[in-house]
Amino acid sequence: MRGGLVGYGAVLALALTLLAALPGVARAQGPTAITAGPAADTSPHEALRRHVDAMREEPFAATRRAVLSYPLVLLGDVHPAAEPKRLLLRLLRDSAVGSRLDVVAFEISASAQRWIGEYLRSSPEDPGLLAREPGMLRAMWGGRDEWLAIFHELWRLNRTRARPLEVVAMDLPGWPSTVRSERAAVSMYTDRDSAMTASLLSQLARCDRCEARGGPRVLAFVGGYHVLRGLEADLSIGRHNGRVIWLATRLERKGVHPFTILTDGLPRAVSIGGETVLGATRVFDVLQRRGWPPAPYAVAVDATFDDVAHAIREPDDPADISFTLRPGEYTLRSAVDLFIFWGRTTELAADGASRGVGRE
Repeated sequence: MRGGLVGYGAVLALALTLLAALPGVARAQGPTAITAGPAADTSPHEALRRHVDAMREEPFAATRRAVLSYPLVLLGDVHPAAEPKRLLLRLLRDSAVGSRLDVVAFEISASAQRWIGEYLRSSPEDPGLLAREPGMLRAMWGGRDEWLAIFHELWRLNRTRARPLEVVAMDLPGWPSTVRSERAAVSMYTDRDSAMTASLLSQLARCDRCEARGGPRVLAFVGGYHVLRGLEADLSIGRHNGRVIWLATRLERKGVHPFTILTDGLPRAVSIGGETVLGATRVFDVLQRRGWPPAPYAVAVDATFDDVAHAIREPDDPADISFTLRPGEYTLRSAVDLFIFWGRTTELAADGASRGVGRE
């Protein structure tokens, strides 16, 4: 790899997972015209429009209800966008959510757990501890202030609650800082969801006195592919291939049914699968049409989404990163419980580190 650059990743910003610092990964450069692609969806989607008109609600209200109602919620991030971090921060500041949660878990290398623990115990608060582990503040994407605000709220909660709030770095140890080749990127990427699954299952199993409170409440904040229940993916990075079984799929196979929230909306247009787009899903394309309700809003995913074929975009650059979702025919309602349509989002401020936009 040129320059020893770390590569990883794969699509999107629905919230999807990770972008790539791999050399050669295409990045959008400034404003770009949106192109519909060769198979543009021109269906009126009247049933979906009626569903959105009747059922849409404010993203915070819908997500708050889910967090308070379900043992495990997987909330999809859009890595280069500010809105999902603002949503998470607002949830943590909500008195009902802040007092009810047992665990908040992040797509951060487990190597950072030591420093997170020391930070949460620090008095006075010492944010410098959060810089001890590469990637803890997600510098690749920017948004240092947003992440510091999130961690500060977690620090504050651990001083004001009657019981501790567990904060878990659940990603594969060493990811992505130890990746030095395409082969290693594929190998480690395919192991990540297994590591995150084990971490969440452990937290659910050992939640102290949770049954007396009506069961555990765990919130995991992850890239969007990880929330896709029932799906896998064939991954290719350069000449190397692997199979990814997403976090929600692994949990389901272990008998745990997470409530999954997919969010979509990029700060600026990117090229995904030969199309120049502002959304990592084709659902986004439909919802952003003129005359439809304006963003942002959340809406439950039901059968009216089924007409949007191949709802999740897949990167398909044979010289770079490619994903092919399996099974090839799926419905979004089988994979996702709630869809948050952000519209065009706010790009995180740069932290002085190189980062990409859109493919994660």
